[in-house]
Amino acid sequence: MTDIADAVELAIDDELVTRFSVAADHLPSLLSSLNDTQKLNFYGLYKQATVGPCNTDKPGFFDRAGRAKWDAWSGLGAMGKIEAMAGYVEAMAKIDPTWEDMSLSGGNQPPQSKKPMGPVFSSLVTAQDDDDDSDTTDDRTASNPMSIHKAVRSGDLDVLRQALEQATNQVRLYG
Repeated sequence: MTDIADAVELAIDDELVTRFSVAADHLPSLLSSLNDTQKLNFYGLYKQATVGPCNTDKPGFFDRAGRAKWDAWSGLGAMGKIEAMAGYVEAMAKIDPTWEDMSLSGGNQPPQSKKPMGPVFSSLVTAQDDDDDSDTTDDRTASNPMSIHKAVRSGDLDVLRQALEQATNQVRLYG
């Protein structure tokens, strides 16, 4: 099937797309009970349903996991996206006949994997951090620089630039 035919069929079969998405979200909760052949089958069907026929070069000889995944995907040949979604949903029904009931009722749901990602900054909270919240960049000196983490948390680009400049100067002094 061509990409255009797949797009038309996907638009027509919203129910299958929804069932496929729910099945894909449910799979992580079952991974520990699946054998490698089952995992590879799901991998190949997922890639075929989301990307289409395999479009990558075969991994090198020493990349055994990569080759197994590639073989599972490329072995599906020119199977259409709709057919792959249907196969994925059927395979899910075979290994867990109650998956749709559980997913629709909200039971045994794995964490949503499609959450937006973004920069995450973490640092240990210390007593000094708690007492130091009122500090501004104005009273910072080379001997008392603002931490880069604190500058990032401030959300002010000028504060971050100043903290980076101070950190760079310290590296020059001590390095």
